[in-house]
Amino acid sequence: MTPFSPRYALAIGMLIGSILVPATARQLLVEDRTECHDSAALMDPTRFDPDAVLVTDGDRPSVLENERLVAAVEPAPGRRSMLFSVVRQRGLTGGLLQPPSQLPGMIEPDRLESRSLETPEGELPVTFAYERRSTRVRVTAFFLTYDGEPVTSALSTRVRSSLDSLRFGPLPITLFVATASGHQSRQSLSEERLEEWMRGAWQVYREACGTRSPLARADAGRLPGH
Repeated sequence: MTPFSPRYALAIGMLIGSILVPATARQLLVEDRTECHDSAALMDPTRFDPDAVLVTDGDRPSVLENERLVAAVEPAPGRRSMLFSVVRQRGLTGGLLQPPSQLPGMIEPDRLESRSLETPEGELPVTFAYERRSTRVRVTAFFLTYDGEPVTSALSTRVRSSLDSLRFGPLPITLFVATASGHQSRQSLSEERLEEWMRGAWQVYREACGTRSPLARADAGRLPGH
């Protein structure tokens, strides 16, 4: 077997270290950094749509623990409910690497599609996942944010921010993901509803969170509940 070259081994070691450093740094720091002044707003999905109603009956999943929310939401009276999840993590787990897995019942999607949604703050990169079952289709949309801005990859974001995380402590990556299902003839309606929801989530995030300098972020207080 051909041995690894020192240069290759060093590159692999740096990659692994850049992923592990943020989690280790968090354990050493007394306080967690946050880019948000009102992170609790992110855990209230009705803030993303004024007409939305949180479904609380026993047949629908609803989980709110620390910085993870899974809930069923009815976008408007009489409209089919959708599942929505918000997750904020300072480490790098499967949930951030495979966002649709945050929602109950999601199987491997048949197709992924990247889109750029127009918002007042500029373009928002959103990924759509499609899962077909007979005549029905489940459409899932999600986007990631870090330090007040959208990002397209949790892994590359952790690698790029590893030195900053080591110096000041890790900031969370926030995932917003929602899904809606229905007959395949109504797929476009599901897509439109999810696009509206993603824009609403992005607007709330921008209002509750913002980019600040590393030194200012290092002095930030703890998140609610910490």
